[in-house]
Amino acid sequence: MPEFNHSPNISVLQALVGDSLANNVDNMSKAVKLWYILRKLSEYKSETFTYEECYESIYNFIPNNREKYPEDQKNYRKDRNCISTNNIKEILFAGEIDPEEKWDKWCKSFVDHSTKQSGKSLKYLQDYLEKLKSAKPFHVLGKNIYQHDLCKSLVERNFLIFNGDNKAFSLPSEFPSLAITEQSSNPDKDIFDRPDTPYLMDDFSSFARTFSEPLKGIQRFHIHGDYQTLDTLQAQRIAEYQIQLREIWQNGSGIPCKVTYKSSSQAKVYSVVVYPVCIYYYQRSFYLCAFQGKEDDQKSWYNYRLDRIQELKCLDWQEDRSIICPTLVHLCQQVNDIELVNEVQDGIEEAYGFDFYQDAQSMLLRFDKNFHDRYIKNTWRHDSFERVERDEIDDLLDELDLDKDERNSIEKRIKTHHEDVYYTMNYRVNDNSVIMRLRAWCPNVEVLYPLKLRERMRDDMQQTWELYRDDK
Repeated sequence: MPEFNHSPNISVLQALVGDSLANNVDNMSKAVKLWYILRKLSEYKSETFTYEECYESIYNFIPNNREKYPEDQKNYRKDRNCISTNNIKEILFAGEIDPEEKWDKWCKSFVDHSTKQSGKSLKYLQDYLEKLKSAKPFHVLGKNIYQHDLCKSLVERNFLIFNGDNKAFSLPSEFPSLAITEQSSNPDKDIFDRPDTPYLMDDFSSFARTFSEPLKGIQRFHIHGDYQTLDTLQAQRIAEYQIQLREIWQNGSGIPCKVTYKSSSQAKVYSVVVYPVCIYYYQRSFYLCAFQGKEDDQKSWYNYRLDRIQELKCLDWQEDRSIICPTLVHLCQQVNDIELVNEVQDGIEEAYGFDFYQDAQSMLLRFDKNFHDRYIKNTWRHDSFERVERDEIDDLLDELDLDKDERNSIEKRIKTHHEDVYYTMNYRVNDNSVIMRLRAWCPNVEVLYPLKLRERMRDDMQQTWELYRDDK
């Protein structure tokens, strides 16, 4: 039988789980469990093994159906060294010399890998590693073991073979390759041929690399992305901006730029000196994230849509100092560009909405249960988008700035719709993309808090109703 003797490096764990490890702790826990199981099964003496034998090897006891036979506890071992109580560090480096040093190196490797592959900020990854310290992947009650069918996951990924005739598992004659191709040194190579695409999510990046080439002469992978179609003049200007910005950032540190911008929100054209930090593609358009200097030594961030920039002129810190705000000079001397990019990413991860420089606030939402179960459950909307169980709502309302009437109103709505599902999410105040998302869910979602956002949604619905009321 083949031996699974791979060390638990990040590339191996990533390949095992087939999803981004950095997205959530559950993904990492699953990857660790799959790695551990393959190591254990490689030591198994028999050519085949049953479910019971497999789980006895993994959990140090034979799982029984406690829901069906609650009185049957005889198979549960009380051994305090049972792996079900071990955290991730103890599982990965059990029996190793100096496990603390190995864990520190492993954490650094995870940060380096995730920064490149998933584009997660350093703050996000540090918080993630804090959560990882307390994670116990195998800490699961016997009645729930079969709900986490790890053997099935290994069969699906061809690391395990299941014979339906005798209901037994066996290891394959050869394990699937876990090799991770190193990043190409050719900067002109097509992005889908590069293993490192930090601006794409891990799962999308992996999918694109797998299907980038035609199969038997047929292209099987296609992308349709919404994009703002530009006229010839706009396209030419943006092409020039690309060259200018690339030249600026190619040198490692930025320089100030004078931007002449046609603002839709302000309905005017104005010029401003900014420090360009990075480019984001968000909802059909490219944006330049940049900031001005304010008198109180604070950065005044703004997202400038590239097709609305009328002119982008590079300046010199010394030659053009007469038109550069002294505060901008001072701010740029205090930080480096990596910290600035991380500031943008941290802001986007903190709350839903692209205007990361706007104030963040929590919202409380009620979803129609049927709609939730079909379209919201088990989907990702934002890192802060979390379900609130009914027994947690009172504690949540205690934390909100509510007067007595406001709280009574929310509690009445919850009592009326006690079967529905409730979520909280941080959002950027005055960010139009937040309003657009809530409108897309109507009438299946209700904003319960904050009241100002609820009033905005109600007023919008009333105005919309006025457009259609005569049809009746």
